[in-house]
Amino acid sequence: MHAIVNLLCRLDRDIWSFNPQSRVIALARSGLALSQVLTLVFTPAAHLYAVPILGQPSTGQCHRFLENVSLFCVADGLPDDIVQILMILGLIAVISGWLPRFTSILHFWLSYSFAHAVALPDGGDTVLVFTTFFLVFVCLPDARIWHWSQSNSWSSARFGALQGISWAAHWALRFQVAYIYLHSALAKLSVENWSEGSALYYIVRGEFFGTANFLQGFVFLLTSIPIVALSLSWGTMIVECLTAGSILSKRPVVQTAGFVACAMLHVGIIAFIGIWSFALAMIFSVMIAGSRGLVPVMYRLWIRSPFQASRRDDLVPVA
Repeated sequence: MHAIVNLLCRLDRDIWSFNPQSRVIALARSGLALSQVLTLVFTPAAHLYAVPILGQPSTGQCHRFLENVSLFCVADGLPDDIVQILMILGLIAVISGWLPRFTSILHFWLSYSFAHAVALPDGGDTVLVFTTFFLVFVCLPDARIWHWSQSNSWSSARFGALQGISWAAHWALRFQVAYIYLHSALAKLSVENWSEGSALYYIVRGEFFGTANFLQGFVFLLTSIPIVALSLSWGTMIVECLTAGSILSKRPVVQTAGFVACAMLHVGIIAFIGIWSFALAMIFSVMIAGSRGLVPVMYRLWIRSPFQASRRDDLVPVA
C-alpha cells in the first residue's frame, strides 16, 4: 500500500511539473505551421492536388464523415487555389501564437485537410496530423491569449483535470515520435542496401528525390567513397535509434543531445535528398516531444549568454 501511495505521489508531481505553456512548445508549434505555410506558398495548388495517380481522382473524396470534415470538402465549390489561401491564413494565425487552446484545434483541422487532399504525400503531412492532434490536448490548460507570453501557473491550477490530459497527451506524442524513429531504424536493417551501407549512394542519385544541382558534384563525390557511404548509411540508423531513446529519457542533457542529433540528421536529409517539408515536420515534432528536457538546458544557455550577463552587470552597484 505504501508503494502505491509513493507511486501516485510521484505521478502527481510529474503531472504538475509538466508545463504545457512552455515557450519551447510555442516555438515548435509556430515552426510546424511555418513549414506548412512554406509548402503552400512555394508549391502551386495544381502540383499538390491536381496530379493524376493511376487514373484515380487527385484529391480526397468526400463520401464518409471523416472525409466530409476536411476543408476541401467543406469548401467543395471553391477552387483549390482559394482553399490554399484560406489554409495559409489559418496557419498564420497559428504561427502568431494567438489563443493557443483554440488555434491548436484549427491547426489539427488544417493539417488533416491537407493530408486528406494532397496527391503526392512525402510522409511529413502524416506526421503533422498526429503531432497537431496531440497538441490539441497538450494545449487544453493553456488559457493565455498569446503563446509567447509568460506562463501562468494559475491557468493550469484552474484547469486541474485538463493538466492531467495535457501531460498524458504529451507522453503519447513522445511514444509516437520515438516509435517512428525506432521503427525506421529497425526496418532499414532488413533492406540489403542499408545493411551493406550503400543506401545513401543510390538515394542521392534517385530519379524523383535527389541532391540539389549545386550540391550534386560534392555529394556524388562524397558518397562514391565506400567508407563515407557506409558511415552515412549506418550513421543514419544509429542516430534514429539514439533519437528514439533520448525522447523517452528523463535527463535534460540526453533529450537535448538527441534533439541536436535529430536536427543535424534532418538538415542532412534536406541537403542530400531535398524533402525539407518532411524534415522540418520531424524536427519540430521532436522539439515538442523533448520539450521537458530542452526547457532547462535552453534556460541555462540563455542566462549565461553575453546579453543576459551584460544585463546582470548593469544591476551591480558601482562602488
